[in-house]
Amino acid sequence: MYPGGELLPGEGPYQYLAARTKTDHLQYSDVIGLVHTSVGPRGAAQFRAAARPKPAGRLFPAYTLHFDVTRNGFKTLTAAARWITAQDTAAADEADALEAAP
Repeated sequence: MYPGGELLPGEGPYQYLAARTKTDHLQYSDVIGLVHTSVGPRGAAQFRAAARPKPAGRLFPAYTLHFDVTRNGFKTLTAAARWITAQDTAAADEADALEAAP
């Protein structure tokens, strides 16, 4: 996980990029997901995760990364990161199955 900037000074990062492997120079191709802090329906802190990045499209050309799936309501950063990893593994399995199909 690569921490982003602080929303408020002293509050810690408000978003993280998830990558398959640790690298000194993160590239777009390394990113498998994004986690950011959010507030739940009762005001408690929680995390929202996005996975399966895809290139920017015609609808939102200003954004460099788009994600196919999102999920809200994780109680911990670790839980959100595990969900992203599971989504990445599932996407890789789907790609392998398509390659193996006759």
